[in-house]
Amino acid sequence: MAKTKPTRKEELVALQRYQDQLAIIKDSARPEVQHRAEEKEERIKRAKNDYNYLVNQYFPHWAKSDCAPFHVKAANKVRRDKNIALLRKWFRGSAKSTHVDVIEPIWLHLFHEEPMCMILVGKSLFDAKVLLSDLQAEFEGNPQLLADFGPMLDEGNWAKGNFRTKRGGKFFALGKGQSPRGKRNGPQRPNYLVLDDVDDDEEINNPKQVDKSVRWVLRALIPAMGAEGGRFQMAQNLIGSYTILSCLAENDAFETFQVNALDEQGQPSWSYYTKAFYDQMLRRIGTAAFDTEYMNDPKTEGKLFTDEHLPWTEIKPRNRYERIVGQWDIAYSESKTADTNAIAIVGLTLSGQKHLIAGFCRQCKMEAALCWMYDYQQALPSTVVVEWYAESQFWNQAVELAMQNVATEYGWRLPIIFDDRPQGNKYSRILQMLPTMQRREFYVNQDEKHNPDVQRGLQQIKGIEPGYSCHDDFPDALQTAIAKLESSQVYGDFEPTLGARTVSSKVF
Repeated sequence: MAKTKPTRKEELVALQRYQDQLAIIKDSARPEVQHRAEEKEERIKRAKNDYNYLVNQYFPHWAKSDCAPFHVKAANKVRRDKNIALLRKWFRGSAKSTHVDVIEPIWLHLFHEEPMCMILVGKSLFDAKVLLSDLQAEFEGNPQLLADFGPMLDEGNWAKGNFRTKRGGKFFALGKGQSPRGKRNGPQRPNYLVLDDVDDDEEINNPKQVDKSVRWVLRALIPAMGAEGGRFQMAQNLIGSYTILSCLAENDAFETFQVNALDEQGQPSWSYYTKAFYDQMLRRIGTAAFDTEYMNDPKTEGKLFTDEHLPWTEIKPRNRYERIVGQWDIAYSESKTADTNAIAIVGLTLSGQKHLIAGFCRQCKMEAALCWMYDYQQALPSTVVVEWYAESQFWNQAVELAMQNVATEYGWRLPIIFDDRPQGNKYSRILQMLPTMQRREFYVNQDEKHNPDVQRGLQQIKGIEPGYSCHDDFPDALQTAIAKLESSQVYGDFEPTLGARTVSSKVF
């Protein structure tokens, strides 16, 4: 748990930080601030409805580039809905605190003339005070705000845990778990609550403590708003599988707004960052840390399946494998809580090794998984045969419709065999591939080392343990593919009956 009482040195550092921030803000004045005073109303009117303009005009010291679309979208969501409960599941470095703690409260309070009673929650009271200091610094020293709205600070100080503005707003700091009772602005109860980066590495390893914090949010913090309601936001990237953020996200009363550093095409979600920056960061900190901090995909260190069981290797040319099996574990929905569409393509060598040649693992529509298989098949030489499989229990009209749509798009139909496989406990079935890995008969294509699909699949494998709660779709697909290959090893009489794809004018 974060400590609640800072040392004298920490207090002095925080005070110096505030003075430094105040100096930066005061030095950010645009040359036209004074002589454009007659255009004040025009500026205020535009900033009231144009969030990106607001940020660039009034907060140039924060605006290193234009806002990303997700910054503007979130701000407008908050402005329109005075009773919003929003979980900003945003990547590290996405300016969560800047927007939620500083710019948006000022936008609502000054430009939209809303009465404000804000509680800003940090891991500890001291952390919350430091966060609150950034907001006070804007009211105290922002030259453009002072030019357009005049002196704004009334009484109080961030170091004491609260301050008031001349326009009637009051702003409080609060440590996680502390009582919000008594936090009022005269008769007004809190109407803007923020949880900023309150999940911590120590607490997420203690589910009971996480549960305690969640209860505090639901039973103490949110009810502090009273019958009038108000806005609630949490700004946090997902750092573990069981956190305050993940627990609140399971509650339908909260809206989750997720933004990863890289979009589905692998490009930066915010133009402030370059692809080269993220490539360098990935190499520097590794996939597990990168996915946790930047992709909202926290990684679990394997207890049963470890990195030793998933070694990388240079694979053979595709036509040198005895058999290649592509196993599709079907998921019907693309929602954030749905299973993943998982595809494992595994090749069998003459010596009996099984190589994970390629993989697909995403929360997506079935059509996206099918298109991936079609593209993979089309890129293969005509001499290479992939046996495509899916489990017969998944077959239904929705699957057939998706297959028909994709077949029509490509002009041919991928031959996917829907077969039965042994039922029973999935955990026990997945464990059946562990001996293969322990015998060093399984390897992963080293060319896929930085493929997010394969990395996502490997992390699912490493998350398998007694009582696991992670997705298990890729491990299930992989185990099934390995089992098919090992069955032909045992009997030695398998003769593939599928050839390369055929092109037909009639798709059915």
